[in-house]
Amino acid sequence: MSEGSGPDDRIADDLARTKERLPMDTPMVGQLIMGIRAFLVILLFLVAVRQQPGEDPIGTAAVFGLACAMTLPLSPISWGHHFVILLPGALFLPLALYVQGRSLAARALAISAAALLLIHYSALELAGGIAGRLGVLGIGMTIWCTAASAFLLYRPSYVVQGSLQLPRDS
Repeated sequence: MSEGSGPDDRIADDLARTKERLPMDTPMVGQLIMGIRAFLVILLFLVAVRQQPGEDPIGTAAVFGLACAMTLPLSPISWGHHFVILLPGALFLPLALYVQGRSLAARALAISAAALLLIHYSALELAGGIAGRLGVLGIGMTIWCTAASAFLLYRPSYVVQGSLQLPRDS
């Protein structure tokens, strides 16, 4: 390792044959990640409990979208399918906020979801895969899901629950 540079992260491609470990593979980082995952699960639970399913179908769809989006920071299995998994959250969360009259929050979530994917893929192309190694999408989605949860948990006094009623068959 040369002066001023980090560890050679190419060893991640061949961990079975080497005893070297990357900083993100240390037990301390593993515990930190588990703590963040537990925090996200608690946030999702709080959002789901706060939502009243029968009153607001758009809100219910937003909670579903948040649950889908939260699989990205929670489960490595979902990382290969992030476009499909993020789609309900990227559509329903901004829609629910917009319907509640919170257009700034709606725009922020919609634009930031698209920007995260653009930054991730641009960095993959331009920096030779460094975005994946740095966790750009994972860290970004953790922040995005936390912000989305905060928007759903906090309702200003002017927000009307169930302000968009969908027609129901009788």
